[in-house]
Amino acid sequence: MLKYTIYTLLISILLIWTTACEINENTIEEFEIEDKIDDTKNTNDSVRIIYQGESDNWAIDLNYYYYDRTENIEYTIRYVGTDIPPKTIDYKVADITSTGTPLNNNGFIQSKNNLCEDCINKQNISKINAEIIWNGKEESLILQPKDLE
Repeated sequence: MLKYTIYTLLISILLIWTTACEINENTIEEFEIEDKIDDTKNTNDSVRIIYQGESDNWAIDLNYYYYDRTENIEYTIRYVGTDIPPKTIDYKVADITSTGTPLNNNGFIQSKNNLCEDCINKQNISKINAEIIWNGKEESLILQPKDLE
């Protein structure tokens, strides 16, 4: 009976320890990003987070800036597929939606100075969802932070 109690205790400790150690890299990164933004919201400091994501046909680079109590998003959407780039696309990146947006001759869209409020969902700051629709096709992308300044 004593052996059974000791084994049960050891297994319980092991389960608690492994569960506590299951904080993954995204969770740690999420805390770092949220803390950095929270630290700057009441100061004149700034924060910049670079997000990137790629699918079979599209790549998105997004810069999130927080400075002087203002949020701003700048992004580039690039066609990386093997077919001829479409003339226009519909897309949603973070909380920004656009329809019938033309791509330039090099197959990309660049958008700057998108002022926003709470444009990054702090409940899930470790990723930004994006969706692109073109020529009857649709792809979803997940943008993840690559750099925090």
